[in-house]
Amino acid sequence: PALKTWRGEKANVDAAQRALYHRARCNSAATLGRYSPDMEHAAASA
Repeated sequence: PALKTWRGEKANVDAAQRALYHRARCNSAATLGRYSPDMEHAAASA
């Protein structure tokens, strides 16, 4: 999702970084056994 958000456009860097950060948080939670599918929607409401 981060690369699709970025699309090589400088104007999309902030949004792409937010998408990457969200993915990293989900991955981190998954490694700790704390991932929930509800986390996928948390970025949209933040």
